[in-house]
This record gives sequence, structure tokens and C-alpha cells, in this order.
Amino acid sequence: MSLPRDVRLLIYSMAPNGILASYIGIFVAGYLPTSGFSSSDVALVLGVEGLTAITAAIPLGILSDRKGRKSPMISGNLLAGLASMLLFASRGLYSYVFAAFLFGIAEASVLSTWNAIIADGTDITNRTKAFSLTFILSSFSSSVGFALPFVFPYVESIFMLTQEKVHYLTLLILATANILSTLFMAIILRNYRERPHIPVERKKEELSHIFKLALSNSIIAFGAGLIIPFVPTWLLHNFGLPDSVSGPVLAIGGLTISFGAGLSPRLASRLGIVRGAALTTASSLTFMFLLAFIKDAYLAVIIYVVRTMLMNMSNPLIDTLVMNLTRSENRGFVSALVTIMWRLPNSISTIFAAFLLRFVNFDALWLVASFFYAIGITIFYVYFRAQKF
Repeated sequence: MSLPRDVRLLIYSMAPNGILASYIGIFVAGYLPTSGFSSSDVALVLGVEGLTAITAAIPLGILSDRKGRKSPMISGNLLAGLASMLLFASRGLYSYVFAAFLFGIAEASVLSTWNAIIADGTDITNRTKAFSLTFILSSFSSSVGFALPFVFPYVESIFMLTQEKVHYLTLLILATANILSTLFMAIILRNYRERPHIPVERKKEELSHIFKLALSNSIIAFGAGLIIPFVPTWLLHNFGLPDSVSGPVLAIGGLTISFGAGLSPRLASRLGIVRGAALTTASSLTFMFLLAFIKDAYLAVIIYVVRTMLMNMSNPLIDTLVMNLTRSENRGFVSALVTIMWRLPNSISTIFAAFLLRFVNFDALWLVASFFYAIGITIFYVYFRAQKF
């Protein structure tokens, strides 16, 4: 079944946000360590963004259930562009931390409403297709943002610019594009008349499903926070690869994610949502475990890309499962809850990893992260294997 026109346009309108978010990720984790900032500074910036998103998610999710999805989503997208403008105008750690705080609010605004508004605009027959398209566009736009540093040395040479100027000018351009995309989003929704949802009593069975999913996700998130935000730093420290290389590596990973997400609806139709998600995530564990022992840069990059594709193929399936298990009146709250149960352990473990890095190397973090992933994936399958979606 085809997707409604407005749903498609909304998905496309988020592309600049994806480019901006991924570039900021490589800017913080890949560029800042080369300009006088420590791994602990990087962890602080990343951790503040995550903890702020956690704090803001629940109230914004409840607000979207009661007052509507449109305003928080548009406001969050706009705030991301404004926070990027602050990064462009700043050069100090405290300014970066404040910008991270604003990004956290922006992330909470978008994530607590996005899945809900997509689910409200679809039904069970085309919802997996909608979330697959969302994930494909998100992965592709993220890949573009990650790949940008690859061309920076050529830009520096042609226009006689310093590395610092190229990085900050890119921030300005992407921030401007994101603000313009917010205008486009508002135009798409100009005739959208959203009726405020009156929250209904949340049934015990519904909450039980969501908390079980949140439990498995939170364990995986804790493992992810130990190493995934530090991938550019890991490539720099272990293999001497600067952000002009690590950025394209993340971009290639994003492109393979897009390919994998395109297979998600077919995977769900053959195996079911739960079995399909469990199979792909479990398959990624072998490659994740191997990263602790690889000493060759090219082989490490290949294994990382394969691991990334397999692990993230399940995302559209998980999003569909969450929305299928939740009534429309509670989707904003549930989206916020799922966000918190991912971001809280993820942010805590990122800060914890910064402490651990004083005593262990990145290889040890890959091993510990693999352990948490294995537990979370097992819990997910045991809890949801009986679901018939």
C-alpha cells in the first residue's frame, strides 16, 4: 500500500536535519580531539546532549499527546539549526556544552513526536514501509554529513582556507539549510488540522510490552554508549585515521544501513517483525566482537561497516513494533519513554567510558559493549517471540 503524500514529504523534509546531526557528531568526536580537546571533553559534550534529551523527552511527549504533534516537531527542528549557529560562533568548551544542551532539547522535541506523527498518518498495512523510508532517508542524509570531511582537504587547498575555517563554515551552511527545511516542513503542514488527543488510561498490557522493550533497548543502549560515539576517536587513536577518513567510513556505514533498511519490509513479511529484528541484531554481534582484536585499519573499517548494517537493519522493525503495540492517544508519551530508555543508559555509559579510557583501551570497550548487546538481544527475543506482527 502506498504512503500518503504528506507522510512522504515530511520524511523528505527531515533530510537536512540528518546531515546536520551526523556532521556535528563527526565534528565533536573527530575534529575537536585534533584541536586541543581531550576525550573527556568530547564525552562531556556528548553526555550533556543525551542527558538533556532524556530530561525533556517525557514532558514534550505528553504535550504532543495532549496538544498535538506539529508544533513540538517544528520547534525542535528549528532549535537544532539555532544551536548549530551557536557552535559556529563559539570556540570554547562551555559554549559547546551549552549548544549540546540546546541540541538535547531539539532532539527530545523531534524524537518524542516523529514516530507518533508518522504512525498517526499510516496504518498497520503501510507502517513498516513508512518507517523503512524514514530510516533509509535518515541513513542516507547521515552518510552525507559523515562524508563531508573527506572533501575538506581539497577545499582547503583550492580556496586556501585553514582546517578550522572549513569546519566552521560547514556548520554555518548546514545550520542555514536546517532552518530553511523547517520552513518547508511548516508549509507541508499548513493545512494540517490536528485534533488534540485526549489521553486514555494506559492499559497494563500495553505498558508491560513497552517496558519489556525498553528494558532490552536500555541494555543495548548502555553497551552502545561505551564505544559507538567514540568510533571516530577510536579510528584516530588506534589506526591514526583523521576525521577526513573516519567521516567517510561512517558515511559508508550509513549507506549500507539504507540498503539494509530497504530490505526490512520484505524481511518482516517473511520472518515477522520480531524474528527479523532478532536475526539481524544477533548476526551483527560476531563482527562487533571481532573489532576488539583487529589491528589492520582496512579490515577494521570493513568489519565495522558490516556490523553497522546488520545491527541497524532492525530499527524500522522495532519502530513499527512499538507503534503497533501502542494506541494513538499514547504514542507521544511512548515515543518519549522509549527515547529515555535508550538515551539515559547510552549517555551514562558514554560518560563512564570516558572514565574507563584512563585505565583501559578501546579494544576492551568493544568487548564489554558486545556483552551488553548479547544480553539485550536475548531479552528482546524471549519477551516478544510470541507476537504475531
